[in-house]
Amino acid sequence: MSKPLEGIKVVEIAQEIQGPFASLVLADMGADVVKVENKETGDLSRWMLTALIGGPDVKNATVSHYFIAMNRGKRSITADLKKPDAIEMVRRMVKSYDVLVTNYRPGVLDRLGLGYDDVRKINPRIVYAQGSSWGPRGPWVMRPSRDTLAQAASGVMAKTGMPADPPLAAGMFIADHSGALSLASGVLAALFARERTGKGQKVDASIYGTMIAMQGMEINYTSITGVEPERAGRGHQFLRGVWARSRQSTGSSVSPASTRSAGRRSARSSAFSISKKIRSTPTT
Repeated sequence: MSKPLEGIKVVEIAQEIQGPFASLVLADMGADVVKVENKETGDLSRWMLTALIGGPDVKNATVSHYFIAMNRGKRSITADLKKPDAIEMVRRMVKSYDVLVTNYRPGVLDRLGLGYDDVRKINPRIVYAQGSSWGPRGPWVMRPSRDTLAQAASGVMAKTGMPADPPLAAGMFIADHSGALSLASGVLAALFARERTGKGQKVDASIYGTMIAMQGMEINYTSITGVEPERAGRGHQFLRGVWARSRQSTGSSVSPASTRSAGRRSARSSAFSISKKIRSTPTT
């Protein structure tokens, strides 16, 4: 069975997470993604080797788990985008490609002659996907950022952790990844619109804006009531006592229930009991 985006060609001028993960989603759906990497350094994620985390004696110490996670299923070329010949090469690609994905800071590709206004003159059907930290406009548009900064500025960290402890970042890059999913969703919508209109368009998605969008229920509560509930530790501000965690011989069990005692009963009788184990699973 063919994949839904087979025949769609994507040029990616991006690095680290938001841009690469967005185009990875497109690649998983069948798109042909060509990644343009810096000729001298490659994608910065190439330098995050397993040895940097697990030490020099860790298995596969010279492999970048980071790069593989963000860039499997793509093809790569290198280019020095400070040189006219490299810019011309990308412009030739753009002429026949369907999507351009970038998470370079807004304005960077414009200065290189590869901004949306430049690209759509070459190919009016192209979908130009701009990922960013803070969005396309506003006083912070040119500021650099990281996943944790987006979590902090959006208020997500203020909702995470024990009530008496400082705000806590999530244990994974939720802003970068969810911002990438927002960007990929925008690309899909723009490709669908192009089927109706024959025209491409620009899509913007920021990691900060995505973090705000994910808190609609919590932000609405505070806007309506004027009250900011305190952090709920292992639970949710609105679901105190609903989630119960208990230790078992096989690990930890998490059960949805209205009270801790009901949670323990549910753990014994309900299929919602989820045991967390560390075990090796053979691959086939």
